[in-house]
Amino acid sequence: MSNKTSKIITLILDILITIMVITSLFMMVLGGTGTLSVQGLDAFKYFTVDSNALMGLCALVLVPFDILVLLGKKEKTPKAIKVLFHIGLVGVTLTLLTVLFFLGIIYGYQNMFLGANLFMHLLTPVTALIRFIFFGNDEGEMQIFPCTIYGTIPMIIYGIVYFINVGVHGGYGDVNYDWYMFGAGGPWTAPLIFLAMLSFTYGISFLTYFVSKKVRKKLYKQ
Repeated sequence: MSNKTSKIITLILDILITIMVITSLFMMVLGGTGTLSVQGLDAFKYFTVDSNALMGLCALVLVPFDILVLLGKKEKTPKAIKVLFHIGLVGVTLTLLTVLFFLGIIYGYQNMFLGANLFMHLLTPVTALIRFIFFGNDEGEMQIFPCTIYGTIPMIIYGIVYFINVGVHGGYGDVNYDWYMFGAGGPWTAPLIFLAMLSFTYGISFLTYFVSKKVRKKLYKQ
């Protein structure tokens, strides 16, 4: 693949991710077309919606840099922007895997991939994975540490806010506050689940980084 072709595909993927996120957010927030028909700002209590919004923002930030690099106005995308994209990627990948191996089994995949969730649970995460694995770390500037640690930040923030909200309202197992039912077993299950999710998220952060490095090295002989 030529360098110019790679740059064009990168730009197209970032634009596509941005469009899909905007579309799905409008579908979810304005139309309530998603699992459990969530509508309005209440949709943002879910990590799926938050992670997709972050992913869309990260892709949008990359678009002008993609254009500048393609036009030869800039040599390469700043390292910090690439790290930012990886942070967004880890969030939507966590969403994808949670749906595939947990929520889809419970609620049915036909519901998990309905309406806005088709984008949020599948299309956006898969597109973002392709974007990062094949075009994300092309100069090899991103260091495994602290890059892979940064990838866990959104989940850590969300988890802390989530469990504080549950604890303050004493809502363990109450779907109004504990909508993922992570605290259904009581207060002592919360830290265990948090640590499990943190470990899982770091695993995703590490694997996406590692696979990208290997693929880039093999395909482009860096």
